[in-house]
Amino acid sequence: ARRTLKFIWTGSEEIGLEGSKAYVRDHAEEIGKCRFVVNVDVGGSVLGRELCSCTADETVTTFTDTFMKINGYSMKVDRDIYSSDNMPFADLDVPTASFFRVGAPGAGHIHDRNDIISLLSAKGLEKTTLYVMDYADTLANAVARYALDNTGEIGVFRPINRLDRNTSGIVLIAKHQVA
Repeated sequence: ARRTLKFIWTGSEEIGLEGSKAYVRDHAEEIGKCRFVVNVDVGGSVLGRELCSCTADETVTTFTDTFMKINGYSMKVDRDIYSSDNMPFADLDVPTASFFRVGAPGAGHIHDRNDIISLLSAKGLEKTTLYVMDYADTLANAVARYALDNTGEIGVFRPINRLDRNTSGIVLIAKHQVA
């Protein structure tokens, strides 16, 4: 059985997670086969710190925290709820990890429907992109290794992309190719 990583981007988070709720509703059968979600939210603030909230068992939190430390990423990782596009998946018992960057104390809140682009930086966005890419690469290799160990087949990494406007991101790992 082959495994699939699916990359989706949803919008309208700030008005009630409308994009991710619609995705879950419109892909109910697919969500039942989903093994894990990586959510990326709030990146690029000039001043801030990196956080990750996992809505999964403690092994995911421990893995994520260890991964970040081994790779030299400064990040606080907790097992907690973070209201973002991961929640419609977590509500259906799909384990999730949400990565986000919050502004430093006193730096002004900038993540809402009136976000101010001047408080974001390319360097901040690059930092978020790099650690999420490393994490996703590790997950893809773990999925491929799991497939090899349990089925004797070499897993294949085949991302499927969906782009909408006003994007934030989620990574889905399905149990098999049909998903």
